[in-house]
Amino acid sequence: MAGRPSGLAMDRPHPPDGAALQHPVENGPHRPERDQGHRRPGRILVDLQGWLIDQWRQIGLNVKQDVLESAQYFAEIRGGNYQVGIHFRCGYIVEPDLALYQFQSKEISPDNYGRYTDKVLDDLYEKQSRTTDSGERRRLIREFEKRLLDDETHYVPTLQYHRIIPHSAKVRGWTITPSHYINQQLDTVWLAH
Repeated sequence: MAGRPSGLAMDRPHPPDGAALQHPVENGPHRPERDQGHRRPGRILVDLQGWLIDQWRQIGLNVKQDVLESAQYFAEIRGGNYQVGIHFRCGYIVEPDLALYQFQSKEISPDNYGRYTDKVLDDLYEKQSRTTDSGERRRLIREFEKRLLDDETHYVPTLQYHRIIPHSAKVRGWTITPSHYINQQLDTVWLAH
C-alpha cells in the first residue's frame, strides 16, 4: 500500500490488556507528537491501538492517546479535533452505496471524518451508484478503492473481522448472517433433542 513505511512489523505482539495504552507518552526532543483520539475501546480496538502505537514508536514518533467517552469522541472526531482517529463501520447489508458514502467529500458526506475534498472520488461514487451493469460497477468500485486507499491514501485500513458465531449443533431455526444488526429475532430458534 502506498504511504506505508518499510520495516513495520506486521506480526508484533499486542500489549496485554491495553496496559501500554493507559499512560500518555511524553513528547521527546525534536520528534513530532501524534494524538490518537478514540472512544473507550472494546477488546479488538485495544489490540489495534496498541499495535499502531508500537509501530509509530518504531519509526520515532511519540504518541499521546486520549481515551474518550462516546459522546465526546464523536464531537471531537466530527469537529476534526484530532491528528489520527480510529473510525469503525459495520454495515447491515452488502451494498457499496452504504459502505462507500462516508468516503465522499466533506461537503457531501457528514461522515467524512478525514475532512478532505476529492471530486474524483465523488464522481466515481456517483458512477458506481448509477450503473446497472454489475461488471462496470465492480470496476468503478475497485477504481474508487484504489484512489481512496492507494493513490491518495485518505484512509488506512487497519482491521476487518468477520462475524463468527460458534454454537451447538442442537441449535435450529437460526440463520447466521455477516451483520450484527439483522436476524436478531430469536422466536424461531429452538434446540433439537
